[in-house]
Amino acid sequence: MNSLGYVLRGDVEEINLSPILMCTIFVAGLCFWLAFLHRRAWIRTGRQSDMMQLAMTAAIYDGIITLFAGMVLLSTPYMLGTVLEPLASVTDSILVWVLCCTAILSYVRSLRHGVAQLAGYPARAPDQLAVRHVVKRSVSDAGGRVVDVALVWGGRKLDAVADVDFDRAVSAVETGALCHQIETALNDKLGPSEVIVVLSKRNHGYSA
Repeated sequence: MNSLGYVLRGDVEEINLSPILMCTIFVAGLCFWLAFLHRRAWIRTGRQSDMMQLAMTAAIYDGIITLFAGMVLLSTPYMLGTVLEPLASVTDSILVWVLCCTAILSYVRSLRHGVAQLAGYPARAPDQLAVRHVVKRSVSDAGGRVVDVALVWGGRKLDAVADVDFDRAVSAVETGALCHQIETALNDKLGPSEVIVVLSKRNHGYSA
């Protein structure tokens, strides 16, 4: 009779779970170490590299999955004598099923996110607050007032339209400089951005 309580016919050795523990610790530790290296590289790029961020997330995901699989396999002998005993002989099959479902859900979520990026989707509340703060500060420094800001993510680029009101005539050069100033600030905070400044109808006019 083996460790799981089943009679085995023939010369079959009892399953040794020690290698599973060592393998789980080694592989999970390696995954989290890679995640640390990728995060450090991502920070050094100014948090702008999507490739580094993706690699960091994938390493963390692999480490968590490894720990989960190892814990499930190691807990199998402890199911004996409990209400979970009927599952002891099919633990590996259940584990594979759970991992497959997790992977499928992850791929579906990534697909939905990718389609949303292609179609364009509204920015999240934290991104909206960050953009509005940058726009308000830049416009105030130029002597204007922000009327409204519209934000949309198109692919990996943020498109922002700022409706601005000035109490004086504004030249095209000033408008272009204001766009460039806002874009530079947003690039540092949120990544690639494109900003359009629209002068409000209450503006007193334009000058060449």
